[in-house]
Amino acid sequence: MSFWTGQLDQSVNPVAYAGQRRLFARIEREIPNARIGRAALRQRARNWVEKGVDVGIAMDLVLGAAADRWDVGIVVTGDGDLARPGRFVREVGKRFEVVCCRGSLSDLLGREADRVTQLRQADLEAFGYVSSKH
Repeated sequence: MSFWTGQLDQSVNPVAYAGQRRLFARIEREIPNARIGRAALRQRARNWVEKGVDVGIAMDLVLGAAADRWDVGIVVTGDGDLARPGRFVREVGKRFEVVCCRGSLSDLLGREADRVTQLRQADLEAFGYVSSKH
């Protein structure tokens, strides 16, 4: 299992950084052989943008499917940029599933998925994720 996210900077937001570290520790503790991919965060105006997350996920999907490392590729995103890697996963005989927050699923990604699961607020909170945006 690979988990990709932007690496938070402790000097910018120590509370969010500590929360991210707790999430990483939980993933590593509860999911055998988990690998956490850390992408860069860049500030654009007042927003922070992850750079390289989609590419990391796409590479893990394509390389994992091609090397027969697993039977089901599951992404937790609604981003349509992952539709084409998802199609490749299915073309090599693997299943491709999407888990996303309600209202965030790209039509393109949804069409490529064998299965789509939409998370509820309670699902996110049960895993320790709390945000005002879902």
